[in-house]
Amino acid sequence: MSDDDSESRLTVVCRDGTTIGCTNFKAIESGVLLTEDLKKNRVFGFVSADEVRFVLPTERARDLTEGEQTADADGFDDPLMQLPGLGSTYAKRLRSAGYASVEDLAGADPETLVEETGANDEQAAEWVEQARLKSDDTASEEADEDVDEEVETEEADDEDDEDEDEE
Repeated sequence: MSDDDSESRLTVVCRDGTTIGCTNFKAIESGVLLTEDLKKNRVFGFVSADEVRFVLPTERARDLTEGEQTADADGFDDPLMQLPGLGSTYAKRLRSAGYASVEDLAGADPETLVEETGANDEQAAEWVEQARLKSDDTASEEADEDVDEEVETEEADDEDDEDEDEE
């Protein structure tokens, strides 16, 4: 089975760039068992833990490996890990709980995060605060870009008006 197989729901991306499609997988201490069925009964392969970068839905893995997204040294640009004090373990837990973006986290209730991730109250409150700050910064940058575009448009309109006046 390869990642080109239309039945592949998931793709294992290895550190060397190799991709392997599978229907499901089972993580074990020494690595990942690849299966051909959803019930994980038919194992067809194994990738050791030190060779696995990540396992993702095939479409998402394809996006990352085809360069459609920028990637960090580990091959995965996780927006949640851009927040101070949030590492890969909790980023995974947050994604599993449905928080895929900084904006998702900014709207979260810290108490709910504690329940869903096992973090302590202080950590969860800090993540939400940092996410809100980052979301506000992003919104400010986008507003600044909109203003810049408006100014450029107005300047172009003024130039057009001057050209018409000269005629």
